[in-house]
Amino acid sequence: MPSSVFVGPNTVVNNTINDIGADWTDIPYSAGIFTGEGDMTWTVEEADISALRYVVIGKTVILVVNINSTIVGGILNNALRIQVPSAITPKADGLGENVVRVASNGAIEDGFALAFSTGSIIKFFRLTGVNYEAGTAIARGEIIYEIN
Repeated sequence: MPSSVFVGPNTVVNNTINDIGADWTDIPYSAGIFTGEGDMTWTVEEADISALRYVVIGKTVILVVNINSTIVGGILNNALRIQVPSAITPKADGLGENVVRVASNGAIEDGFALAFSTGSIIKFFRLTGVNYEAGTAIARGEIIYEIN
């Protein structure tokens, strides 16, 4: 399947992941890897996941996330969290600042994602940084970050 690999600002190299010697790895479903920040809850069912996979190219990870129709509740906070496998733990906290799509109470909007080495966590924030609202949520995007 053709892919785009971002090499620098406004530069895209069209290639296939296989042509550069890498393979996609699916992250197995486990309800426990999806949490909300603080006491917020994020309920993700296996059927909600269209894509949750990654590829490693050198010391760079490309993580593809497409999660839909999930439920946010509890004490509301500002981030949805995915714990990634230890093999792709980010090198440091706050890496990436990737543009993503999120939804709060069903309203789709721009957001950003950051990678954190502490706990091997990817956090999805609303662009404004405000708390998510209770209701339906999504998390979608391609998150690129450095690993050790």
